[in-house]
Amino acid sequence: MKRLSLLFFLMFFGLNAYSQQVETKVNASEILIGDYIELTYILKDDQSRYSPKIDDSTLKPFRFIALKKVDTLYSAQTKEYKYNYIISCYEDSVQTIPSQPFVSLNSDTIFGAAMTIKVNLVAIDSTEKDIKPIKPTIALPLSREELFSYLLMSLLVLAIVILGFWAYMKFIAKQKFSTKIEKEEKIHVVALTQLKELENSDLLNKDVKAYYQRLTDIMRQYIEKRFGFNATEMLSHDIVTTLGALELSNDILTTCQSTFELADLAKFAREKHDSTKNREILSLTYEFIQKTQGISDINQQANVKVVKKFYSVNRYLLLSAYQNQQLIKVMILGMLSSFACIALLLIIGYTFELYIVLNFVANYPIWYFVGMAVLGSIITLGFFAYIRAKMASYEVVFDFSQLIFRKSPIFYSEIKEIQASKKGLDIYLKDQKKITIHPYTEHYDEVQERLFDIQQQNQMTN
Repeated sequence: MKRLSLLFFLMFFGLNAYSQQVETKVNASEILIGDYIELTYILKDDQSRYSPKIDDSTLKPFRFIALKKVDTLYSAQTKEYKYNYIISCYEDSVQTIPSQPFVSLNSDTIFGAAMTIKVNLVAIDSTEKDIKPIKPTIALPLSREELFSYLLMSLLVLAIVILGFWAYMKFIAKQKFSTKIEKEEKIHVVALTQLKELENSDLLNKDVKAYYQRLTDIMRQYIEKRFGFNATEMLSHDIVTTLGALELSNDILTTCQSTFELADLAKFAREKHDSTKNREILSLTYEFIQKTQGISDINQQANVKVVKKFYSVNRYLLLSAYQNQQLIKVMILGMLSSFACIALLLIIGYTFELYIVLNFVANYPIWYFVGMAVLGSIITLGFFAYIRAKMASYEVVFDFSQLIFRKSPIFYSEIKEIQASKKGLDIYLKDQKKITIHPYTEHYDEVQERLFDIQQQNQMTN
């Protein structure tokens, strides 16, 4: 009776253990080391309250890789839950997947079955007797997407550099890019404004000599700009004599002479004028400017032509605005050329499969672009210095008997013919040589007029 009861108990316990065990499957019983295995657990409808607790610690010596989507399978009578795991093993020989736990909310636990897997090593070719060294890493060239991204970044950096340089020259350095000369305020307006400021100042009471020095400076600057000769560097007597050569009216000459004489007495002879005399000198200055402000530009040009004969040396350079403009062009073209070289070298490397270039770009892309940028900057700065020195050496000097062009003297008698062209003034010499005066020379119209005067004098002499 006892044996029958024990047998009945064991049969009942065994059936319950089987019914509570989770169905377990694998898709392979033998793998190579490192290969993936698909481990599947199927829970019946009555096991739905259990959830898996599977990770690296429960799978040893296997490794957990991923959990695929949980599938729910329906049949006529039951519902199944299918858990698919991807695992792997990195130890050879026969390995066992441990029985995995499934835990319910009330901490009841059921287990899946343990599975045995044979893990094989990769077969080694025994015919290869010599042990060969490890091959070096293969450097892959840049992809087209990487190439275009680098080129785009280089172009953006280039644009930022150009924009920054332009902004510096425009707003910080206060340089004008245009070679056009802005229209200045009328000469007599400037002079009269300066006289009014001097009249309203307290300088006469503080320093008489400084007051009359300022008064005569205003007169000299006005005369120089109005009549075109270097009045600021001439004596008062010479200024009056030069104005007399322009055939001005006696009334104007008398006014000018009286102003300078009375002012010079106060400056050099320390003669103290009373308030009436001071007002008279100031009135004479106003009167001279007002009488001469109506001289037309045509008469002014004619006067300049006459007065030029008093010059000994006149030096003309390139307009500073034009020089700045050319230097900016050199900088922009140099940076654009650097970018073009970067792009061209990469395109040639891809087209003709120049692996030296491609491997270097692949391994050291930053150093490649930095090196090309530095090389381009050095070349650009070299051209910048060359152009700047070349423009700085440009000068046109009118001496007593010769024209000095780029520090090379040319006697006026050697000039054969002068022709105006789009490139400037072409000067043909008697020895068949030709020089060209740049159209952006300072006071270009004045230079042109003087050269044609020289040509006319040569023709009259011959």
